[in-house]
Amino acid sequence: MNTRSKLRTLARSISSAIDANDVPKAQEILKVTMAEFDKAASKGVIHKGTASRNISRFSKKVYNLSKSLQQSSST
Repeated sequence: MNTRSKLRTLARSISSAIDANDVPKAQEILKVTMAEFDKAASKGVIHKGTASRNISRFSKKVYNLSKSLQQSSST
């Protein structure tokens, strides 16, 4: 599979897990996504800043999702 295609597929899958409020699945996919973005950046497929930005955005979304679900379950 093409590296860019794999990155887009992972981005779509993590976005769908976030939209479905599936925290465990989103966290699992996030680990794979982070590794793939880092690998693509190290090989020069994408820019290092682009990989960092995407990882940061996905991490923030997953964190906020888990935080909001914890707050809603505790009240």
